[in-house]
Amino acid sequence: SDTALALVIATNAVVQFHEDAAYTDGVDTYLTKNDVVFVAVYDTDENRNPQAIETVTVTVFVGNDTDGILYDTEILTLTESGETTGIFRSGALAVVDSEAASFLNQNGRFGVGSSDTLHANYSDADDASDVRSDTALIVPLVTQSIMALCEDAGYTDDVDTYLTRAAMFIAVY
Repeated sequence: SDTALALVIATNAVVQFHEDAAYTDGVDTYLTKNDVVFVAVYDTDENRNPQAIETVTVTVFVGNDTDGILYDTEILTLTESGETTGIFRSGALAVVDSEAASFLNQNGRFGVGSSDTLHANYSDADDASDVRSDTALIVPLVTQSIMALCEDAGYTDDVDTYLTRAAMFIAVY
């Protein structure tokens, strides 16, 4: 009979934020609304059983680095992408504007505001010194605006030519 010896080869883990389900686009920013977070951990020594799909745990929290306030915390269970990959992935997690949602821990989405930071923390269960993290800044959703120059206070008569010393009313939409 043929036998083989399997050894655990310790590797340094990597934790990474992504914005796509294919986990190909690592990011360091997300929008305040209508964005989706994916988290991946790459740690080959957590593949302890080559005949099973395993899991690891990552803690992700939302904080405001300006005043140190912690807003939201999610403890995620990431699932290995195959039996022997050592690549662990989350499902899609929504980013929601904190003005539109209350801060609820463990609800599967991140309540954020502009300039908040997502922090992902991972600790290797087999190696206490292998602690990894990643961060992503929350940036405001930029929208286009329209400016109209009007000659009446009701903003109903937009014009492109004015006489000297004529009153000008500016509307921004």
